[in-house]
Amino acid sequence: MSTPRWFSPLLVILPAMMVAVIALGYLSYRASSQLAAKTEVSVERGNRVLGRKLIDRIEKVIIDTDRAFFRLVRLDDPQEFRELWRRIVRVSPAVESVIVLDERRDIVHLVATLNPTELERFRGVFEERILPDMDLSTLPVDNHKHLHKTYSGIPFLLSYIRQSTGGRDYYIVLNINLRHLLRTIFPQEFGSLEQTNAISVVDQGGRLLYGSRPPQARKTPGRVLGYQARFPTTLYKWQLH
Repeated sequence: MSTPRWFSPLLVILPAMMVAVIALGYLSYRASSQLAAKTEVSVERGNRVLGRKLIDRIEKVIIDTDRAFFRLVRLDDPQEFRELWRRIVRVSPAVESVIVLDERRDIVHLVATLNPTELERFRGVFEERILPDMDLSTLPVDNHKHLHKTYSGIPFLLSYIRQSTGGRDYYIVLNINLRHLLRTIFPQEFGSLEQTNAISVVDQGGRLLYGSRPPQARKTPGRVLGYQARFPTTLYKWQLH
């Protein structure tokens, strides 16, 4: 039986078509893979920018609040100082206590929202453990720093500054209310973004302090935003994930 004359060209055309289809499929696969890779890079870049903005927001709130409180400290009248700060620590949840040290770094004033027993305990922890960790001897005048550390299982954030009046130096130390940060400031700053982003803050041991971990975050700890970083100058023992 002879082969039809029209069949012979098909023997050439069909393999060529198959090669073309395979090549087209390969090119489509490469294009889609490259697009997916570019999209992933774009998402990661966007998450880095978002994460950086979130950290900057919290840092700015803390630093601006510190500065506002520092400006309220006037030592001309000790009685006025004590009365003013008793009112401030009662009505402001941002600060748990304020301490003023003289140039020898002895406590001149200590006002706090603590009962006498708690106040005495805090004073002891401050003098024996916290104060030695603060680099006050090399701190320039008007320089503002933070100490973020855990003492006896309790995390602290201390904001402190060195100032000068009448030719004498003194130091102001604010004990920041971390519960207020976690319960009020973080939700205010992160709230709208949490509708589309899973945001969490953890301590140095990985313990969740704020936010939640979605299922994929449990499989890959610390990759909720595709970005993780410490707060650089304030809550530097904590990480945003």
